[in-house]
Amino acid sequence: MGSPGTERAQHWFIVDKAMALKTDFFARLIVCLFIVIIALPGFLSLLTIDTASSLIDENRQLGPFPVIACSPKEIAQFPRDFDRYFSEHFKLRDYFILGHNWLKIKIWKHSSQKKVLIGSDGWLFLADDRVLEDFLSMQRFSVAQLEARRRILESKRNWLAKRGIRYLFVIPPNKQSIYPEFMPEAYRRLQGTPRLDQFLGYMDQHSDVEILDLRPALRKAKEDQQVYFSLDSHWNEIGGLAASRAIFRYVSNRYPVKTMADYRIRSEKRQKQGDLARLLGYPVDRGENCYAIKPDFDMLSERQDLPGYLGRDWKPYPAPYVLEGHPSGRNCIVFHDSFAVYFAPFFPEFFKRSLFVWQRNPTAAIFKEVVGKEQADIVIEEVVERFLYYYETGPDYLLSE
Repeated sequence: MGSPGTERAQHWFIVDKAMALKTDFFARLIVCLFIVIIALPGFLSLLTIDTASSLIDENRQLGPFPVIACSPKEIAQFPRDFDRYFSEHFKLRDYFILGHNWLKIKIWKHSSQKKVLIGSDGWLFLADDRVLEDFLSMQRFSVAQLEARRRILESKRNWLAKRGIRYLFVIPPNKQSIYPEFMPEAYRRLQGTPRLDQFLGYMDQHSDVEILDLRPALRKAKEDQQVYFSLDSHWNEIGGLAASRAIFRYVSNRYPVKTMADYRIRSEKRQKQGDLARLLGYPVDRGENCYAIKPDFDMLSERQDLPGYLGRDWKPYPAPYVLEGHPSGRNCIVFHDSFAVYFAPFFPEFFKRSLFVWQRNPTAAIFKEVVGKEQADIVIEEVVERFLYYYETGPDYLLSE
């Protein structure tokens, strides 16, 4: 029988050995897991070649598989082209990006995209198209820019007036203009006067073109329902309905406009991947406020798509389409951007025939060609607030006889 000291030494030797074995096991496990994680995307990529990225909208076309050629220059270039292709198409890439973005957003509260700003309560805001500079009153119109816009709008109004057609310029607000309370506090403290107010003030003093600012209608509707998506830069179904009410009230002189109370509105939570969430590569883990809206009255509505309208290729935007509706209503043409998607469905309530052309800033040639083909009583041009800065004012957009 050994001495107590020897027994203690043997005990600690056994403990140390066990700890070493345990440490060695975990070290080997970590190495194995690391090898599997590194090798798995490549192994899966060898099984199938898939060029689609289904989880993330990167707003660009991913590169094709490089062409294998025989010239010395192309052979030398092939490794670089293949490396670029593999980095864009390897399996599990989307999951790695989504996981990385989730950590940045949830843990560090930091956007992985310069074009997207993370607000409070999970709201996302567009930080592109000079929207933030406008919100902070850092980006202003020059007098020359304001005058150029006045000249273009008046040229359209005057050209239409000679043909007995009314012209209305409609401006949906930026999301920040309606929900500044969800912007980060640092931005709220520095909020200034937006360019839209500068533009409206100038036009009020120097022109009589009919302009409809939709901010009051959206702010009023906001008191009862959410009017913009929290993960998207656009208004939602309620926002579109409120906008249509404001447009109809502005142009109505024949019959009363239905109110929002005349519609059945059902709120529902849906997993909606908004444009800002897609741009951010943001894994949606909560429902979005969406609305199903149906009228409490009979509303005739028939849609006709016009893919070959005027013999033009309308890509990358959807082709024009017509909504047939109110039998005693008037005919209208709507030149628009993406915001019209949510107010267009309500136009058959008010107009007999509505032609929608996705051109937020049509050239004079397109403008004349469309109006010349249609028997319109009114032309509505819809341009969202942030696009006012990019509104084209060159000679190709000025209407003249």
